[in-house]
Amino acid sequence: MKHKHHIIPKHMGGGDENENLIELTIEEHAEEHRKLYEKYGKQEDLLAWKGLSKQIGMEDIQLMRSSIGGIKGNLGVKKSENHKKKISQIRKTQKWNSKTKNKISKSMNGNTNSKNHNSDSYREKQSQVMKEAWKRRKNKTMGL
Repeated sequence: MKHKHHIIPKHMGGGDENENLIELTIEEHAEEHRKLYEKYGKQEDLLAWKGLSKQIGMEDIQLMRSSIGGIKGNLGVKKSENHKKKISQIRKTQKWNSKTKNKISKSMNGNTNSKNHNSDSYREKQSQVMKEAWKRRKNKTMGL
């Protein structure tokens, strides 16, 4: 089975023009993404390589896509029924007992950050915190 591979990946500005597409076997396609990942370190190539070579499954790919681009990373990507079921189960079981609520309340005592959620400095700080959290999660998922 042949796969279409973008010589310059779309995530690096490549398009769907015929000059930018080549047909490869699945193994060749995975290898090209491995090379791109090792050369440029782009997470999109890591996902393509690991997914095409069956080192990770679709659920892990979807999880990692969301860490790369947030909502945009998974925009237009359909979730598997199993993935939807897991999300639903997690949402149903997320209950805050009074002990947890009290801990959160105490930790927030005197915190003025909530008044500044719209400030540029707050958004930048939160962005950095989330990038670090997603990086830890990605490394754990990918076994890196």
